Amino acid sequence: MAISAASLPESALRLLSPADRKSLGVQSAGDARAKFESREEKVLQGEVSKFLSFQRAQGRCQFIIPPMHAKSRLPEGWPDLTLFLPNGKTVLIEFKAPGGATRPAQTAMHASLLSLGHPVRIVRSVAEFIAIWKAECAAAS
Repeated sequence: MAISAASLPESALRLLSPADRKSLGVQSAGDARAKFESREEKVLQGEVSKFLSFQRAQGRCQFIIPPMHAKSRLPEGWPDLTLFLPNGKTVLIEFKAPGGATRPAQTAMHASLLSLGHPVRIVRSVAEFIAIWKAECAAAS
């Protein structure tokens, strides 16, 4: 009697490599959570990017958002957004889905940047970003 991969318990799925789970067409709860978080972060990043593109057109900022899921020339763990404001103000932002956590490389990079006096803000919503934007713009002027 054959066992369907979809009927495997979560404890067994976690023992399979991601490549094996993919070849079987199944995913663990962790895979599903990571996929959901990635999608949420991509949507958040897109909305903030639209906002910042408008602000850049008005001459209020410059910014760098490396493409998600593409090989970047930036160091591993670099924040998702590097924002340049007037008067030499730089703001570093990491986008995370609600409940999402930083990866070890991100945690290490954020600690390194903080040791140089550049804190990285974790942002989980557009409203949270707008509040940071307003506060940082007020401080930069």
